[in-house]
Amino acid sequence: MLSGSVVGSSLPRSRSIQSGVAVTSLFLASDPAAGPVNPVAVVTSDTWRDAAGRMSPLAVAFAAAQGFRAEPGRILTVPAQDGSMAGVLFGDDTGSARPDPFLAGKLSTGLPPGDYRLEGLAPDRAAGAALAFALGSYRFTRYRTGGAANASRPRLQVPDGVDGADCLRIADLKHRPSTRTA
Repeated sequence: MLSGSVVGSSLPRSRSIQSGVAVTSLFLASDPAAGPVNPVAVVTSDTWRDAAGRMSPLAVAFAAAQGFRAEPGRILTVPAQDGSMAGVLFGDDTGSARPDPFLAGKLSTGLPPGDYRLEGLAPDRAAGAALAFALGSYRFTRYRTGGAANASRPRLQVPDGVDGADCLRIADLKHRPSTRTA
Protein backbone atom coordinates (compact mmCIF):
# COMPACT_ATOMS: atom_id res chain seq x y z
CA MET A 1 0.00 0.00 0.00
CA LEU A 2 2.40 2.73 1.16
CA SER A 3 5.78 1.53 0.05
CA GLY A 4 9.26 2.74 -0.73
CA SER A 5 11.29 4.41 1.95
CA VAL A 6 12.55 7.83 1.01
CA VAL A 7 12.49 9.83 4.22
CA GLY A 8 13.58 8.89 7.75
CA SER A 9 12.62 5.21 7.84
CA SER A 10 14.52 4.59 11.09
CA LEU A 11 12.36 6.98 13.13
CA PRO A 12 10.27 5.48 15.94
CA ARG A 13 6.56 5.05 15.36
CA SER A 14 4.29 7.44 17.23
CA ARG A 15 0.94 6.42 18.71
CA SER A 16 -1.13 8.29 16.11
CA ILE A 17 0.72 6.61 13.26
CA GLN A 18 0.46 3.13 14.80
CA SER A 19 -3.31 3.42 14.98
CA GLY A 20 -3.42 4.30 11.28
CA VAL A 21 -5.67 7.30 11.86
CA ALA A 22 -3.19 9.90 10.65
CA VAL A 23 -2.22 7.94 7.54
CA THR A 24 -5.78 7.58 6.31
CA SER A 25 -6.73 11.15 7.18
CA LEU A 26 -3.98 12.95 5.22
CA PHE A 27 -2.73 10.60 2.55
CA LEU A 28 -4.36 8.26 0.06
CA ALA A 29 -2.73 5.14 -1.30
CA SER A 30 -2.33 4.96 -5.06
CA ASP A 31 -5.47 2.90 -5.61
CA PRO A 32 -7.54 3.44 -8.77
CA ALA A 33 -10.57 1.85 -7.08
CA ALA A 34 -10.54 4.48 -4.32
CA GLY A 35 -12.63 6.90 -6.37
CA PRO A 36 -12.03 10.17 -8.18
CA VAL A 37 -8.89 12.10 -7.36
CA ASN A 38 -8.48 15.72 -8.50
CA PRO A 39 -5.26 16.44 -10.39
CA VAL A 40 -2.95 19.20 -9.13
CA ALA A 41 -0.82 20.36 -12.06
CA VAL A 42 2.49 21.53 -10.60
CA VAL A 43 3.74 24.16 -13.04
CA THR A 44 6.51 26.70 -13.26
CA SER A 45 6.70 29.76 -15.47
CA ASP A 46 8.71 27.59 -17.90
CA THR A 47 6.27 24.62 -17.96
CA TRP A 48 3.00 26.58 -17.81
CA ARG A 49 2.58 26.80 -21.61
CA ASP A 50 3.03 23.04 -22.03
CA ALA A 51 0.55 22.33 -19.25
CA ALA A 52 -1.96 24.78 -20.75
CA GLY A 53 -1.73 22.88 -24.05
CA ARG A 54 -3.05 19.76 -22.29
CA MET A 55 -5.97 21.58 -20.62
CA SER A 56 -9.43 22.38 -21.95
CA PRO A 57 -9.94 25.81 -23.57
CA LEU A 58 -12.33 26.69 -20.74
CA ALA A 59 -9.69 25.95 -18.10
CA VAL A 60 -7.02 27.95 -19.94
CA ALA A 61 -9.40 30.90 -20.41
CA PHE A 62 -10.34 30.76 -16.72
CA ALA A 63 -6.68 30.71 -15.65
CA ALA A 64 -5.94 33.67 -17.93
CA ALA A 65 -8.94 35.61 -16.58
CA GLN A 66 -7.65 35.00 -13.04
CA GLY A 67 -4.17 36.24 -13.98
CA PHE A 68 -2.49 32.90 -13.30
CA ARG A 69 1.18 33.03 -14.33
CA ALA A 70 2.54 30.09 -12.32
CA GLU A 71 4.00 32.22 -9.54
CA PRO A 72 5.51 30.08 -6.77
CA GLY A 73 2.85 29.11 -4.22
CA ARG A 74 -0.13 30.28 -6.28
CA ILE A 75 -3.11 27.91 -6.16
CA LEU A 76 -5.98 28.11 -8.62
CA THR A 77 -8.91 25.69 -8.79
CA VAL A 78 -10.05 25.34 -12.38
CA PRO A 79 -13.68 24.61 -13.31
CA ALA A 80 -14.93 21.95 -15.70
CA GLN A 81 -17.65 22.57 -18.29
CA ASP A 82 -20.38 21.49 -15.84
CA GLY A 83 -19.10 23.77 -13.06
CA SER A 84 -17.41 21.05 -11.01
CA MET A 85 -13.69 21.12 -10.32
CA ALA A 86 -11.59 20.05 -13.31
CA GLY A 87 -8.36 20.30 -11.37
CA VAL A 88 -5.94 22.63 -9.66
CA LEU A 89 -2.97 24.65 -10.87
CA PHE A 90 -0.09 25.10 -8.42
CA GLY A 91 2.85 27.38 -9.09
CA ASP A 92 6.17 25.76 -8.19
CA ASP A 93 9.62 27.28 -7.81
CA THR A 94 11.68 24.44 -9.31
CA GLY A 95 14.64 25.93 -11.12
CA SER A 96 14.68 29.16 -9.12
CA ALA A 97 17.84 30.32 -7.39
CA ARG A 98 16.48 29.38 -3.95
CA PRO A 99 13.62 26.88 -4.20
CA ASP A 100 11.46 26.54 -1.10
CA PRO A 101 11.40 22.87 -0.04
CA PHE A 102 8.17 23.45 1.92
CA LEU A 103 6.23 25.31 -0.77
CA ALA A 104 3.82 22.38 -1.30
CA GLY A 105 2.70 22.82 2.31
CA LYS A 106 0.47 25.64 1.06
CA LEU A 107 -1.68 23.01 -0.65
CA SER A 108 -2.84 21.62 2.70
CA THR A 109 -4.47 24.95 3.61
CA GLY A 110 -5.24 26.34 0.15
CA LEU A 111 -7.21 23.44 -1.33
CA PRO A 112 -10.87 22.75 -0.66
CA PRO A 113 -11.70 19.42 1.01
CA GLY A 114 -11.28 16.51 -1.38
CA ASP A 115 -8.76 14.02 -2.72
CA TYR A 116 -5.79 15.20 -4.83
CA ARG A 117 -2.74 13.89 -6.67
CA LEU A 118 0.32 15.83 -7.81
CA GLU A 119 1.12 15.86 -11.52
CA GLY A 120 4.24 17.31 -13.11
CA LEU A 121 6.26 17.39 -9.90
CA ALA A 122 9.98 16.71 -10.28
CA PRO A 123 10.66 13.21 -8.84
CA ASP A 124 13.42 14.53 -6.58
CA ARG A 125 10.89 16.87 -4.91
CA ALA A 126 8.13 14.30 -4.30
CA ALA A 127 9.16 13.28 -0.76
CA GLY A 128 9.67 16.90 0.24
CA ALA A 129 6.25 17.85 -1.15
CA ALA A 130 4.53 15.06 0.79
CA LEU A 131 6.34 16.04 3.99
CA ALA A 132 5.48 19.73 3.45
CA PHE A 133 1.82 18.76 2.94
CA ALA A 134 1.84 16.78 6.19
CA LEU A 135 3.54 19.61 8.11
CA GLY A 136 1.15 22.19 6.67
CA SER A 137 -1.86 20.07 7.65
CA TYR A 138 -1.16 20.31 11.37
CA ARG A 139 -3.97 21.86 13.43
CA PHE A 140 -4.02 22.11 17.20
CA THR A 141 -7.56 20.97 17.97
CA ARG A 142 -7.23 19.45 21.45
CA TYR A 143 -9.60 21.96 23.05
CA ARG A 144 -11.91 22.45 20.10
CA THR A 145 -15.15 20.64 19.56
CA GLY A 146 -17.53 20.42 16.65
CA GLY A 147 -16.86 22.02 13.28
CA ALA A 148 -13.26 23.20 13.60
CA ALA A 149 -12.01 19.95 15.12
CA ASN A 150 -13.83 17.71 12.66
CA ALA A 151 -13.59 19.85 9.55
CA SER A 152 -13.00 17.99 6.33
CA ARG A 153 -9.54 18.54 4.88
CA PRO A 154 -7.81 17.91 1.61
CA ARG A 155 -6.06 14.57 1.25
CA LEU A 156 -3.07 13.88 -0.97
CA GLN A 157 -2.37 10.72 -2.93
CA VAL A 158 1.10 9.57 -1.90
CA PRO A 159 3.50 10.21 -4.80
CA ASP A 160 5.22 7.14 -6.24
CA GLY A 161 8.38 6.17 -4.37
CA VAL A 162 7.41 8.08 -1.21
CA ASP A 163 6.62 6.49 2.15
CA GLY A 164 3.61 8.44 3.42
CA ALA A 165 3.89 6.88 6.88
CA ASP A 166 7.43 8.23 7.22
CA CYS A 167 6.31 11.72 6.22
CA LEU A 168 3.51 11.61 8.77
CA ARG A 169 5.82 10.25 11.45
CA ILE A 170 8.23 13.15 10.92
CA ALA A 171 5.38 15.67 10.99
CA ASP A 172 3.98 14.06 14.14
CA LEU A 173 7.37 14.22 15.88
CA LYS A 174 7.73 17.87 14.89
CA HIS A 175 4.48 18.82 16.64
CA ARG A 176 4.65 16.46 19.63
CA PRO A 177 5.79 18.20 22.84
CA SER A 178 8.97 16.90 24.36
CA THR A 179 8.49 14.51 27.25
CA ARG A 180 11.87 15.36 28.73
CA THR A 181 12.13 17.94 31.47
CA ALA A 182 15.23 19.87 32.34
